[in-house]
Amino acid sequence: MTDEFIIKSLSALEDLQEVQRLEALVWGMDCVPIHQTITAVKNGGLVLGGYINGQLVGFQYSFPGFKDGR
Repeated sequence: MTDEFIIKSLSALEDLQEVQRLEALVWGMDCVPIHQTITAVKNGGLVLGGYINGQLVGFQYSFPGFKDGR
């Protein structure tokens, strides 16, 4: 059986909580607060989850920055 790797955009609370759990496991310290990731996603940010056989194994978190309205 071949492992299936899928990348998907995450915005649901449950998905972002799963990201938080993985972040805490990897870094062993406090993670980005859930209200921050939700706010970022609702305002142009992006959270991508990488899954192998349905299990979250990695993520990417980004948000836009603006200067002088651009």
